[in-house]
Amino acid sequence: MQDHHVQRRFADIRHDFERGHLTPRAYLEEQIARIASSSLRAFCATAFDEARQAADASTQRYRHGQALGPCDGMPVGIKDVIDTADMATEYHSRLFKGHRPRIDALCVSALRRGGALVVGKTATTEFAIGAATETVNPHDAAHTPGGSSSGAGAAVAAGLVPASLATQTQGSILRPASYCGAVGFKPTWGALSLAGVHPAAASQDHLGVIADSVQTAWDILNEIGCDRANATHGAHWPALPALMAVPPSSIRAGILRTPHLAELPDGALQAFDDALRRLSGRGVALIELSGTPTGMAIAPSFKAIPELSRRVLAFELAHPFQQYGQRYPDRIGHRVKSWIQESYTVSAADYDKAKRQRAHALRLIEDLKAHVDVLLLPASSGCAPRGLADTGSRSLQTYASFLGLPACSLPLMRVDGLPFGLQLIGFSGEDHRLASMAQALMGGSPP
Repeated sequence: MQDHHVQRRFADIRHDFERGHLTPRAYLEEQIARIASSSLRAFCATAFDEARQAADASTQRYRHGQALGPCDGMPVGIKDVIDTADMATEYHSRLFKGHRPRIDALCVSALRRGGALVVGKTATTEFAIGAATETVNPHDAAHTPGGSSSGAGAAVAAGLVPASLATQTQGSILRPASYCGAVGFKPTWGALSLAGVHPAAASQDHLGVIADSVQTAWDILNEIGCDRANATHGAHWPALPALMAVPPSSIRAGILRTPHLAELPDGALQAFDDALRRLSGRGVALIELSGTPTGMAIAPSFKAIPELSRRVLAFELAHPFQQYGQRYPDRIGHRVKSWIQESYTVSAADYDKAKRQRAHALRLIEDLKAHVDVLLLPASSGCAPRGLADTGSRSLQTYASFLGLPACSLPLMRVDGLPFGLQLIGFSGEDHRLASMAQALMGGSPP
């Protein structure tokens, strides 16, 4: 396996651009060489010539002190459920083999306007809900990188790109970030436009990023969120300053021990408890919610979320997936067919009940705001499972997806030599605060 340790974060690379010690074009060539020699199968398409042209323009801007912002000169990957005009967008589906959108997704065009270098499409499971890819985990090729943003997690963790756009409907950003040892950030639902992103479940679909650091993740998200087109498409991302300096001692962290922690093997539970002790040693105030009235009310509510999320997903994917199944049954994978079949079994009454339960769970979360600043729990049910067919449990990631809350995975734990992420869940609309706290917690060295 190739070296999966990212030696330098993009923030450091950008300082070299500004000082004239390195150019975006030279850096891009280094990354292209890494991608070309990689055995991870993280990319399903590349656009190196177009990226080189963009890198040359970026190089000239830096030489004249006219860089566009923190994403200028940054090579990025784009998950292959997100439209790109210069590369095929196939959704890992035989139905869309060779499909070439005429325009970029809004998020891609925003990054290009900010000077980012789009180098390729990162592998995804079929429509981000179906069959796994052939992408392997950069830490051990015998293990899954997670899904559905498989290529994004592997590419970033291996240092092929500093960041890749990704999506999450249930666990597709946080899980691969956890398994591959990268930072994953899923914003508040509705904060970033999904124009040009293939839908799965409208009320749970999120655009986000997997990145080499919290700062890089924030720069990508902020570039998209502050683009004028984001607001014109109904998304809400307030113009926010740079991340705040947050002393760890000012953070009140609620420990969320839900019934799904039973999925974790003993080693992963021990790693989680060890991580909490390290944070406590740095001054973070840890609050065990299981002993509070609100915490005891949350446990049964959260126990139901994975199944509720599944039912909502099945109901909302009816369009366009039922038509795919009716018109092109021979070109749809069996997992997607299973979702289509399930979509016929969820009634409008079932759907309305799930939405009421979501509203109840959100009220419980709001009750915690007076007592905690962030919720802590594992980002996955342990480290990456062996094999590629199963991308792992999504139970612990569905909480934030179903509730639309901002969440991130930080590479702060290891089990048996493999990465294991710590999940932070924030309050709705408080993405900037969550990212600032995440950066503060990353100040400690991973184990």
